[in-house]
Amino acid sequence: VQIGRKGKGFTLQGAIEPAAAGIYLYSFPGLDRIRIEGNRITENSYGIYIQNFLLAGTVDERAAYQSKLQIRYNNVVRNTGNYAILCGGCGGSLIADNRIEDNGHGTGFGDALNLGASSKVAIYRNVITHNAWDAFFGDGSQQARIKDNVVDKSSAYGLTVSNGDGSVVQSNVLAQNTVYGLALLQTTNNIRSLQAKNNLAVANVTNNILLYSEGQAILFDGNTSVDSASNGIDITGAMTTLGRFRSNNAIGSNYGINLPTGVVLKHERQFFENNACDLCGTGAGDVDPTSTEATKPNPLKVNKARSL
Repeated sequence: VQIGRKGKGFTLQGAIEPAAAGIYLYSFPGLDRIRIEGNRITENSYGIYIQNFLLAGTVDERAAYQSKLQIRYNNVVRNTGNYAILCGGCGGSLIADNRIEDNGHGTGFGDALNLGASSKVAIYRNVITHNAWDAFFGDGSQQARIKDNVVDKSSAYGLTVSNGDGSVVQSNVLAQNTVYGLALLQTTNNIRSLQAKNNLAVANVTNNILLYSEGQAILFDGNTSVDSASNGIDITGAMTTLGRFRSNNAIGSNYGINLPTGVVLKHERQFFENNACDLCGTGAGDVDPTSTEATKPNPLKVNKARSL
């Protein structure tokens, strides 16, 4: 099934009942090869609501289901309910080149983009701006590729990835969100590493980047934090070490990196500039003595998301 196409889509407006949506699809066991392209989805409760295994099946079953959905070139704007795009059990899907703007302000709670229990998704070049809540990739959303998106000016978090084993978060711009710009939460003993590389976090109100791990490995390379009123990179949780932490920049914040007692950080070639404190919150022995700092900023490799 194809709903719209690039440059010749539908306007879907006015589905305002509490659980209504501009586009609403659900099925048991699941939907296959749906294309939603080029539509303007506005002034509904939810924007796009897609759920496989609705009220049935386990999280693992939903995550394993490969629906190969495509959501591309849509404007999802000014929808008032909890979700602009909600897609559960949508493994193997591509969500790209959409503008998701000014959603969720009717309830003040929800997600601009929520992919729970959807493995092997690709999220590319979306502009997610001025929403009441965050872009969230929840438990079961493993092996995701989240690349070249702009997530800015949300009333809460920017981009959150929770227990995203094997996922790669790369070259995203995360700016002026009310809480964190980028939050990586790993509370399980992950089999595959969660990777974040070459992301730019700028002027997020609470902290630019949060790394919270009780699991094994977060690989964190080439990321840049600029101009946070609090911490540039906030490391917390019950972990004792990071899988890898190298070539990151922390510039113009209160704490460049906030490191709690008990975490042993082997940091390689980090660059610090214009922070009130570069590496703070440490206890004795928390920083590996073989760590090295860079003398100039590490190059940032970020592609600008394409605006519609």
